[in-house]
Amino acid sequence: MNTIAIISDIHGNLPALEAVLADIQAQGIAEVYHLGDLVGYNPFPNETAALVDERRIPGITGNYDQAVLALVPDPIGELLNTKISPMGKEIYAWTVRNVTPRTNPPGPTPGTHPDEGQVATAVDPRQPPPYPGLCPALLAR
Repeated sequence: MNTIAIISDIHGNLPALEAVLADIQAQGIAEVYHLGDLVGYNPFPNETAALVDERRIPGITGNYDQAVLALVPDPIGELLNTKISPMGKEIYAWTVRNVTPRTNPPGPTPGTHPDEGQVATAVDPRQPPPYPGLCPALLAR
Protein backbone atom coordinates (compact mmCIF):
# COMPACT_ATOMS: atom_id res chain seq x y z
CA MET A 1 0.00 0.00 0.00
CA ASN A 2 1.36 3.40 -1.00
CA THR A 3 1.44 6.21 1.52
CA ILE A 4 -0.25 9.38 0.34
CA ALA A 5 -0.26 12.91 1.72
CA ILE A 6 -3.33 15.12 1.82
CA ILE A 7 -2.92 18.85 2.37
CA SER A 8 -5.72 21.32 2.89
CA ASP A 9 -6.62 24.86 3.88
CA ILE A 10 -3.28 26.43 3.02
CA HIS A 11 -4.93 29.84 2.64
CA GLY A 12 -1.97 31.59 1.02
CA ASN A 13 0.53 30.55 3.70
CA LEU A 14 3.46 29.89 1.37
CA PRO A 15 6.12 29.33 4.09
CA ALA A 16 3.94 26.68 5.75
CA LEU A 17 3.24 24.99 2.41
CA GLU A 18 6.96 24.89 1.58
CA ALA A 19 7.73 23.35 4.98
CA VAL A 20 4.99 20.72 4.65
CA LEU A 21 6.04 19.78 1.11
CA ALA A 22 9.67 19.48 2.24
CA ASP A 23 8.58 17.16 5.05
CA ILE A 24 6.44 15.10 2.66
CA GLN A 25 9.43 14.77 0.33
CA ALA A 26 11.76 13.87 3.21
CA GLN A 27 9.39 11.04 4.12
CA GLY A 28 9.54 9.74 0.57
CA ILE A 29 5.86 10.28 -0.12
CA ALA A 30 5.36 10.75 -3.85
CA GLU A 31 1.57 10.98 -4.03
CA VAL A 32 0.08 14.25 -2.75
CA TYR A 33 -3.45 15.67 -3.05
CA HIS A 34 -4.94 18.96 -1.89
CA LEU A 35 -8.44 19.63 -0.63
CA GLY A 36 -8.62 23.26 -1.67
CA ASP A 37 -8.60 26.63 0.01
CA LEU A 38 -5.25 27.55 -1.46
CA VAL A 39 -6.04 31.28 -1.16
CA GLY A 40 -7.27 33.65 1.54
CA TYR A 41 -6.12 35.06 4.89
CA ASN A 42 -2.37 35.06 4.16
CA PRO A 43 -0.41 37.25 1.72
CA PHE A 44 0.78 34.70 -0.85
CA PRO A 45 -2.28 33.43 -2.76
CA ASN A 46 -0.66 33.50 -6.20
CA GLU A 47 2.62 31.99 -5.07
CA THR A 48 0.82 29.26 -3.14
CA ALA A 49 -1.34 28.28 -6.11
CA ALA A 50 1.70 28.47 -8.41
CA LEU A 51 3.70 26.08 -6.20
CA VAL A 52 0.82 23.59 -6.07
CA ASP A 53 0.54 23.88 -9.87
CA GLU A 54 4.32 23.58 -10.36
CA ARG A 55 4.37 20.40 -8.27
CA ARG A 56 1.32 19.13 -10.20
CA ILE A 57 -0.56 18.38 -7.00
CA PRO A 58 -4.10 17.39 -7.98
CA GLY A 59 -6.97 18.61 -5.88
CA ILE A 60 -10.22 20.45 -5.62
CA THR A 61 -11.43 24.01 -5.26
CA GLY A 62 -12.27 24.82 -1.64
CA ASN A 63 -15.11 27.05 -0.48
CA TYR A 64 -12.80 30.07 -0.01
CA ASP A 65 -11.33 29.50 -3.48
CA GLN A 66 -14.86 29.38 -4.88
CA ALA A 67 -15.79 32.57 -3.05
CA VAL A 68 -12.75 34.36 -4.52
CA LEU A 69 -13.76 33.12 -7.97
CA ALA A 70 -17.27 34.51 -7.28
CA LEU A 71 -18.95 31.42 -8.69
CA VAL A 72 -22.22 32.33 -6.96
CA PRO A 73 -24.11 35.64 -6.60
CA ASP A 74 -23.37 36.04 -2.85
CA PRO A 75 -19.95 34.44 -2.24
CA ILE A 76 -19.70 35.44 1.42
CA GLY A 77 -23.24 34.40 2.27
CA GLU A 78 -23.22 31.16 0.30
CA LEU A 79 -19.64 29.97 0.69
CA LEU A 80 -18.14 31.68 3.70
CA ASN A 81 -19.46 32.56 7.14
CA THR A 82 -22.26 35.12 7.03
CA LYS A 83 -21.01 36.39 10.40
CA ILE A 84 -17.56 37.11 8.94
CA SER A 85 -15.82 39.90 10.84
CA PRO A 86 -15.09 43.27 9.25
CA MET A 87 -11.40 42.29 9.09
CA GLY A 88 -12.38 38.98 7.47
CA LYS A 89 -14.33 40.91 4.82
CA GLU A 90 -11.33 43.18 4.27
CA ILE A 91 -9.02 40.17 3.87
CA TYR A 92 -11.48 38.57 1.46
CA ALA A 93 -11.66 41.78 -0.60
CA TRP A 94 -7.83 42.04 -0.64
CA THR A 95 -7.58 38.45 -1.85
CA VAL A 96 -10.14 39.05 -4.61
CA ARG A 97 -8.21 42.14 -5.76
CA ASN A 98 -4.80 40.47 -5.66
CA VAL A 99 -5.42 37.00 -7.07
CA THR A 100 -4.16 36.99 -10.64
CA PRO A 101 -6.00 35.41 -13.58
CA ARG A 102 -3.27 32.72 -13.73
CA THR A 103 -4.20 31.67 -10.19
CA ASN A 104 -7.85 31.20 -11.18
CA PRO A 105 -9.12 28.57 -10.95
CA PRO A 106 -7.02 26.80 -8.32
CA GLY A 107 -8.59 23.40 -8.93
CA PRO A 108 -11.60 21.49 -10.19
CA THR A 109 -14.92 21.63 -8.43
CA PRO A 110 -15.32 19.84 -5.08
CA GLY A 111 -15.47 16.09 -5.23
CA THR A 112 -13.89 15.71 -8.65
CA HIS A 113 -10.52 15.03 -10.19
CA PRO A 114 -10.03 15.61 -13.91
CA ASP A 115 -8.48 12.19 -14.55
CA GLU A 116 -10.03 9.81 -12.03
CA GLY A 117 -13.58 10.95 -11.32
CA GLN A 118 -14.41 11.69 -7.70
CA VAL A 119 -11.39 11.76 -5.44
CA ALA A 120 -12.08 13.89 -2.37
CA THR A 121 -14.05 16.77 -0.97
CA ALA A 122 -13.73 19.12 1.92
CA VAL A 123 -16.85 18.76 4.05
CA ASP A 124 -19.02 21.82 4.56
CA PRO A 125 -20.65 21.43 7.99
CA ARG A 126 -23.58 23.52 6.78
CA GLN A 127 -24.52 20.69 4.42
CA PRO A 128 -26.42 17.76 5.93
CA PRO A 129 -24.96 14.25 5.64
CA PRO A 130 -24.45 12.12 3.66
CA TYR A 131 -21.58 14.07 2.14
CA PRO A 132 -21.42 13.17 -1.55
CA GLY A 133 -18.02 12.43 -3.01
CA LEU A 134 -16.19 11.83 0.26
CA CYS A 135 -12.86 10.38 -0.87
CA PRO A 136 -14.18 7.28 -2.66
CA ALA A 137 -11.03 6.76 -4.75
CA LEU A 138 -8.73 7.41 -1.85
CA LEU A 139 -10.71 5.24 0.55
CA ALA A 140 -10.60 2.39 -1.97
CA ARG A 141 -6.80 2.21 -1.66
